[in-house]
This record gives sequence, structure tokens and C-alpha cells, in this order.
Amino acid sequence: MGELNTFTSAPYVKVVQRTARLVALWQCMGFCHGVQNTDNMSILGLTIDYGLYGFMDRFDPDFICNASDTGRRYTYQAQPYVCHCNLLKLAEALMPGLPLEASRAILEEFDAEFDDCYLTIMQTKLGLLRQQVPEDKTLVTVLLETMNNTDPSREIPPGSFDVTSGTEPMEVDLTSSGPCDVTSGLEPMIEEHGPDPYDLTSCLPL
Repeated sequence: MGELNTFTSAPYVKVVQRTARLVALWQCMGFCHGVQNTDNMSILGLTIDYGLYGFMDRFDPDFICNASDTGRRYTYQAQPYVCHCNLLKLAEALMPGLPLEASRAILEEFDAEFDDCYLTIMQTKLGLLRQQVPEDKTLVTVLLETMNNTDPSREIPPGSFDVTSGTEPMEVDLTSSGPCDVTSGLEPMIEEHGPDPYDLTSCLPL
């Protein structure tokens, strides 16, 4: 038992950070896992065991991709909350080496990590590159509310135009302890279109 007590909080901090960043990516891409049981989550911040996954055709916060999820436990909007709950269950399993009060304190940082990564990705997708202001969060919220309230028949069908041609995939470093970085795919676009963010909005994936 004495050896277990030497367990530090650092590994759990990394798991919380990686999980928050992972689910932020899911939310920004409209990805639904489908079966977020604790045994279907990775401590490495990887997407695993997603056989029932799905992507939203139109924005719907209550979207579910698993037809057997009649209780709507794993809706799109519930995914961050479920990840938080799973991290709490992991903390309970680590109690012999890491006191629960210590892991709970670490887990309190989940929301801030998620919000930071989510907003950074959404700012990039909307071309808000030159100046980022607090009002950007409100802009994203209003945009999603508008998308949710828009008549589906009015939406642009998938594949109607290509907004990714000539660009590299946007990457997020889930392992870094620093700020969320989603800029790795922007250099080719900046070289082609110039630094003005208004020139970039047409080629950033929405």
C-alpha cells in the first residue's frame, strides 16, 4: 500500500487535459461517438470503440447516432458531460494512490480546458485569426443557435462545394501542456491567400 501512495497527480492531469481536448474536437466536427461507456474511453485521449458513431448532417444538439440509445444518454450536447463523468469514475479507481479530493480538484479544470480548446478551434474555422475577443464565444453560440433553428431544407447539401481544396488537415496537439494549437494547417492557406483573415474565410472548413 505504501508504494501506491507514491502515485502523483501528474498522470491524471494529462488524462483530464487530453480528454477535454478530444471531446472539444468531437464537438467542433459534429462527431458523435455513440457508446461512451467508461471502457470505450482511452486515457491517451484517442477516439476508440466508436462502431456506432455518426456525423451530423445538420446541427442538432440532441442528435444521437446510436439507435439503441433510447434514453438519449449520449446525445451530441451531452458528450462533454459524459466525458467528465467518466473521468470521475477513473478518479475513484485511482483512490488507493491518489486521494479523491486531489483528483476532484484536478477535474475542476476540465471545463476550462474544454472551453479554451473548443473556442480556439471554432475561431479558426470562422476565420477569426487576426484578433480574438471575448465576444467570439457569443458569436459561436448565436451561430449554432441559428443553425439549429434553420429549416433543414434551406441548408446547402453536402458536397455542393469544396472548402478544403488545397489545404492541409487541421491538427490539434492533445499531448501538449500548453494552449490548444489548431494553426498547423493554416500556413499553406496564408501563403496562397495572404494574411488577411477575410480572404481566408472562403477556404476554412465550416
